[in-house]
Amino acid sequence: MLGLGNSITSAGIIETVFDLPSLEFHVDTLHGNVTSATVGSEVLVSALVPIVGLVQPRQVTNANKPTHDTTNNKITFAFESTGSDIPFLELSNAITLTDAFTIVFAFAAESDGSQTDGESNIVGSNVDANNHSHLLIRGDGGDASQFELRADSSASGSNLSDKAPGDMGEGNPLTAPATLYALTKSAGASATVKMFSFQNGSFAEEGSSTAFNEDIDFVVKQIGGVMDGTSAGSNESQGNMHFYELLIYNELLTEAQIQQCFDLVKAKHADL
Repeated sequence: MLGLGNSITSAGIIETVFDLPSLEFHVDTLHGNVTSATVGSEVLVSALVPIVGLVQPRQVTNANKPTHDTTNNKITFAFESTGSDIPFLELSNAITLTDAFTIVFAFAAESDGSQTDGESNIVGSNVDANNHSHLLIRGDGGDASQFELRADSSASGSNLSDKAPGDMGEGNPLTAPATLYALTKSAGASATVKMFSFQNGSFAEEGSSTAFNEDIDFVVKQIGGVMDGTSAGSNESQGNMHFYELLIYNELLTEAQIQQCFDLVKAKHADL
């Protein structure tokens, strides 16, 4: 009998969700997968080595590099209240998700003291003039947290814009401990977007939204950073996170597959 999320290949070999052909991109922050160097008093990240995929996240400008915690195997996209030195990693090529997809990520917000709602931008795009996208999680005035998936496109000349916001019902704190999340989007123009979490040994569906009803591509060109065209500020959306792992699938994973993915990622990181 197969375990959760397992499948049989044509060669009869059992594979995990880490081996699915729909896994388009996979990075983590374990030893050997982060390229960093000491600059002044900080260890700054210049690149991540992809586990799956040929796309590499990187940053050449020291002022925009996240910091590397080599002891706890995490990188930090610190919140910046002023200026333009927002830490982010830019992907060498954009990942364009055109239909159903799943994004799995492990993070904790770096700070909530400077922002009214403690937002963390996980992935998105603000590079392509025709596509702006973001996936973010925000606090909700100290009450429930919220997620938001947004995509804007003017590529067709029609200036499409859509977002799926939803309340997250588990009450997981943003700052600590670090939490595993998975966002799924179903196929078609009238999509259902769901958020799942795993924290303190508990798997849950956090919330869902059917508000994403335009057929717009979601473009991933960066991790962290500012993705909505704004600059640093006390209430601006930016990376603001301790980051551990990211997987992007170009299909809708089942709940069983998501749970297996959570189990596999959790086993790799002491903070989770």
